[in-house]
Amino acid sequence: MVLALDGSAKGNGGTTSASCTLTTTSTNDIIYVVVTAFGNTASPTINTPTATGLTFNLRKSNLTAASAIIGTYYAVAASAQSAKVISVTTTNTTGVVIIAFGISGANTATPFDANAAIPATTKGTTSAVSVTFSTSNANDFIILGVADDSGVVGTKGNIAGAASTLIFSQNETVNFNDTGSAEYLVVSSTETSQTALFTTGTPVFNWSAVVDAVVQASAAVSSAPRKMAVNPKMRSYPARLRQRSRKWGSTPRSPPPSIIVGGASIRKDGRNSQRW
Repeated sequence: MVLALDGSAKGNGGTTSASCTLTTTSTNDIIYVVVTAFGNTASPTINTPTATGLTFNLRKSNLTAASAIIGTYYAVAASAQSAKVISVTTTNTTGVVIIAFGISGANTATPFDANAAIPATTKGTTSAVSVTFSTSNANDFIILGVADDSGVVGTKGNIAGAASTLIFSQNETVNFNDTGSAEYLVVSSTETSQTALFTTGTPVFNWSAVVDAVVQASAAVSSAPRKMAVNPKMRSYPARLRQRSRKWGSTPRSPPPSIIVGGASIRKDGRNSQRW
């Protein structure tokens, strides 16, 4: 099954919470969540998101570049999600953004690329976001999540030299001091020392970014017995055999009539039948 984006949602809050409502169409999705926040102290934290029927796991712990904080999480959804509310809370923050999306075609048993460089993280102070990463798997769904303190929507860049797809860039609309963004690209080859790029809004003072890679599920192998192709002419073989049996006789045929000559029975075909 091919990796693909399967629904996306965003939400923002003014202080210490945010939520979004996600709908997906496929079964066995990876639900990925990017949470960004603006910290008003030296120790802001992001708590694990919650949603009924889903259990989220921390993928990358908070990465703090002064005021810009990001956390990434994932859950496995066995069934399609209908208007699923995903919520998150934070502490010591004044702005929160949440972005959630489904990834179909992923390996739900071991979802992430095993390369030691994944997830990749970095931080900066200019509007040009750049994260270097490498992968070990050929078919990956590459994600770039960005938190910045511009309070302005950013612009998608590219991943591994190819144009990425922007999922969302959402600014926090109460205090306008946090922006969360996510973009992705599906690749079909391993990547070595590639970059994921994004441009934040301005002015920006700090940003934090995470690159992650979800791997494609293996192709299913059927265990059903294979059916052999049958030559159409062979389908009529039993009937043809019966016809031949009737033609040549399944019961003895009567011998040719004979005449008696000199005490011998002579068949009309000239051969002796028997003497008497």
